[in-house]
Formats: sequence, structure tokens, C-alpha cells
Amino acid sequence: MLVAQKFKVHRDVVIERVRQLSGIDMNALTSDADLAGVMAVLEDLRHRGLGREA
Repeated sequence: MLVAQKFKVHRDVVIERVRQLSGIDMNALTSDADLAGVMAVLEDLRHRGLGREA
């Protein structure tokens, strides 16, 4: 996972942050809408970082 590599953290940290921000569990994506939401959050995290609030 590129976001985890960029910030040198375990991927579970990124998965948990995405869950906090979007309410979507990346381990159990169920729809294209969920995937689009996760991608948007990951893109935002990649640009702003893990520690900054939305």
C-alpha cells in the first residue's frame, strides 16, 4: 500500500485511519461506492498525511 510505504507505517494503521474517516472497512469492501470512497480518502491521506484531521 503506497500510503503506508510513504509514511513508513504498517498497513493496518492506514486501514484504521480510513475506517475512522470514512466508516468503511477496507478489509470488507462491498460495493463500487465503498471503493470510490476509500480511494478518495487514500488520495487525501497521501497528500495531507495521516495525522491531520479532515
